Amino acid sequence: MVKVAGILIHYKEEVLLFKRSNKVRYNGNWSVPGGHIEMNENAEQAAKRETFEETMIMISGPIDEIGIYDERFALFSKSLDSKVEPVIDEEHDDWGWFEINNLPSPLAPFVADGIGTIYERK
Repeated sequence: MVKVAGILIHYKEEVLLFKRSNKVRYNGNWSVPGGHIEMNENAEQAAKRETFEETMIMISGPIDEIGIYDERFALFSKSLDSKVEPVIDEEHDDWGWFEINNLPSPLAPFVADGIGTIYERK
């Protein structure tokens, strides 16, 4: 059962990634904004809400589902018309736009899979 959702934000050949702080699980890993799905909320709504709470980036309009990982994490993607600059919360230590051929490490495995899925579709 899906319990967590997040969004992989991308622009052209770059992805926006966030380094998780030591205040949260998987600290030190580069990942996407996301979190738990609340009652009366679907995975897409949770992904958009969590993205805003963690980055102050408001995602509007449709988002594409990339896949479900470990039967509990729904990963979505959103292609932007231009780069944005997030305002990160305490769950993250750093952020950056990364070219798909020059990704940071360590990278959450499902994020690497998601990036591959997005750019295989193009």
